[in-house]
Amino acid sequence: MCASMIMVGIPACLEVSSDDDALKLRTHLREKFGVEVHIYYHMPKHEEVATTTGYGRVSHQVYNKVDDYYKFRDAINQLVCDGFTCA
Repeated sequence: MCASMIMVGIPACLEVSSDDDALKLRTHLREKFGVEVHIYYHMPKHEEVATTTGYGRVSHQVYNKVDDYYKFRDAINQLVCDGFTCA
């Protein structure tokens, strides 16, 4: 058996700090970069010091191509370089 999905941490500097921020980032990725990926927000527990609170759920399916994963990576890297935040 082989897992077909994985959660990838979103850089903390994008400031995903709520479910609304996750939805905002997902919409921005779709509209600006043509990337469709579900973004989750993970609220840190009281004692937990979390640097990553946003995660992208990446699916490995027959209809996805390697270039789709690179496109997601490049979009995130561009947002980081541009100083984009969900705040």
